[in-house]
Amino acid sequence: RAAAGPGRAENLLVTMEGGSIRWQPLLLGAAGLAAGFAAGALFATRSGWLRKRAVHSQMRAHRSIRKFTKQPVTAAMLEDLLAVATRSSNNGNMQTGATILTLDAAAKRRMALIHDNQGIADCAAVVTFCVDWALMTRWCSLKGADGRAYDNFNAFLTGALDAMVLAQSFVLAAEAEGLGCCFLGSTIW
Repeated sequence: RAAAGPGRAENLLVTMEGGSIRWQPLLLGAAGLAAGFAAGALFATRSGWLRKRAVHSQMRAHRSIRKFTKQPVTAAMLEDLLAVATRSSNNGNMQTGATILTLDAAAKRRMALIHDNQGIADCAAVVTFCVDWALMTRWCSLKGADGRAYDNFNAFLTGALDAMVLAQSFVLAAEAEGLGCCFLGSTIW
């Protein structure tokens, strides 16, 4: 087992006792493992288990509530959330999902009409995730390849999936910061 300390894994036996979590070094003998399994213990590295629990708790806490506040969100926070979200998995590293950030009050009022949701006019920011093959086709042209190969339904579907993963990652990151988020499918109407 690795030495305990920040950034280092330690093999642990994790048990629940009266609603409390109990951590103890993992006994690597057969008797220790058998006792752990009999007690219904969780075997994990401390950081891995905690990270998993934090992510699962965040996902379980999500609620889609279509009421928004005028509480401002800083530009630095939005930049950080977008930076985190762009680290999402995407198809072939083509990064065909793009983000449009709307902060202007007049633009949000016009969007509220499109979405049939007046609450949008009051929110701090509207973040629209969409398909965008512009970077990929530009890269193709720079490399002498034909970017028109991506002008089809399969390419659109690939971009739509990338945009959805990007959006979900953004929402998870935003909710971890205490912000509320709600998907509006009316963007495609």
